[in-house]
Amino acid sequence: MRISVSNDKYTFELVNAPGQEPRIDVLRGGEPWVVDATPFNAIRSLMCELDAARVVIAAARDLGDDAPREIKQALEQHRALVDDRHRPSDWASPTEVDRV
Repeated sequence: MRISVSNDKYTFELVNAPGQEPRIDVLRGGEPWVVDATPFNAIRSLMCELDAARVVIAAARDLGDDAPREIKQALEQHRALVDDRHRPSDWASPTEVDRV
């Protein structure tokens, strides 16, 4: 599985080879990223993308029965992919986003 964030600046790749411990490789600009410290910006980008998705999902869920068919289908697909009903974190609120 590969997930890119921050306009493809960072890519997280789950490597699950037979006989080896699973690992996550982080690429930057499509190249292996070797750093001496924690990849803070990459992880921060993941956190921002996750919370941004949660904002949209929460808004779609709030539409309830009034949601268009496409939104309902997207919510069903989301439900099939993940078992996550978390609301966005507090720092995703408009007042906190201005500080990030």
